[in-house]
Amino acid sequence: MAWGADHGGRVQVSGYIDLHCHWVPGIDDGVRSATEGVELLRRLRRAGFERVIATPHMRPGMFDNDRATIERSYEAMELLVAEQEGMPEVGLASEHYFDDSVFHRMLSGQGLCYPGSQALLIELNAEFFPLRLADRMIDLRRRKLRPVLAHPERYAAVWSKISVLDEILDAGVVLLMDVAALTGKYGRKPQKAAEALLAEGYYYAACSDAHRPSDVEEVRRGIDRLAALAGDKEAQFLLREGPQNILEGRVRLTWPWIGGAGMTACMAVSNPPLKALLALCVGTSFAGLIALPDATARASFDSPYTLEQTYHTTLRYVRIDRGYKVTEKDPSAAYVLFEYQDINGKESPGAIELIPSTGHIKVVVQLPKMPRYHEQVLADGLAKKLRDELGEPPKRPLPEEDAGASDAKPD
Repeated sequence: MAWGADHGGRVQVSGYIDLHCHWVPGIDDGVRSATEGVELLRRLRRAGFERVIATPHMRPGMFDNDRATIERSYEAMELLVAEQEGMPEVGLASEHYFDDSVFHRMLSGQGLCYPGSQALLIELNAEFFPLRLADRMIDLRRRKLRPVLAHPERYAAVWSKISVLDEILDAGVVLLMDVAALTGKYGRKPQKAAEALLAEGYYYAACSDAHRPSDVEEVRRGIDRLAALAGDKEAQFLLREGPQNILEGRVRLTWPWIGGAGMTACMAVSNPPLKALLALCVGTSFAGLIALPDATARASFDSPYTLEQTYHTTLRYVRIDRGYKVTEKDPSAAYVLFEYQDINGKESPGAIELIPSTGHIKVVVQLPKMPRYHEQVLADGLAKKLRDELGEPPKRPLPEEDAGASDAKPD
């Protein structure tokens, strides 16, 4: 990332990644000519975007593009861009309008994922959300695709209550801000929604969604507004690290309803427990299952024993002492998934994850469908079993300076 002078004397950060832009000509409501597309890219590069992904619409009945049509148009434009000076790196995806036809294309591999094939961009109806939207997002996650929701601030359902998005966030969706919404480009209601979503930590990335070269000045002002509202560090994440994580499949989830505005609880989605827990919780809210001990764990304790000792004792405790069905386990990733049973025999998903830390193993118990005390009882029982079976933990050697001090004789 480099620092440079922007037009008008402003100082900006470069290295931004634009995940949503319409610079391929003649295929949707984006630029109308190749010359205009090149100029749009050039202006975005000057605004700090070093990589810009083309996202032509795939919306039957309005923009009847399929994957092949979009790829042909992009390839022709890509050759022209390669001949120009001062261009950002480019790539291709699509903005998928969420209806039954396009949804089945996404499931069957006929959509256009972002480069890296880890995520895809989705657009919803402006006035209402489809039925069972969260379930369908989970269907995509089960195919190892990360749904990225375009411009959530522009949906009428969000204007009155931003928490309407919580269910799809639980399903693994990440939200992509159109940064120009912060300037009022789309009206007061989208602007207020964008400000509220930003304040509550809902967004994971920000983009230009530019359709014309003239849009870039609004994008610049939106970036300035973003930094003023959220701070430079958050702006940098939304414009650089967040988009990069999406492309590389390293999304770190933000749970805005935990701990107040802007509080972020993170866990790499490449972590095996999260992938397994996602499948375990199809059709349910699973945010509480994700093992985030520093921010969201509702019952946890520190084991002074080794990771191997703690893991095998945990497995015996779950399977033998408690008699629960183990649905998945992984000693290398150090987690156990199981079906918890309450006193009435009702089953619900549970998880125990072991997280190495300095001098101990953090043990995290999660029973998202149960009151907190169920988790605490389970955690207390496991802690007792560790002590009963393994006895007093070995004492760790003192640091050399401390050991030397203890042997020293007084003057």
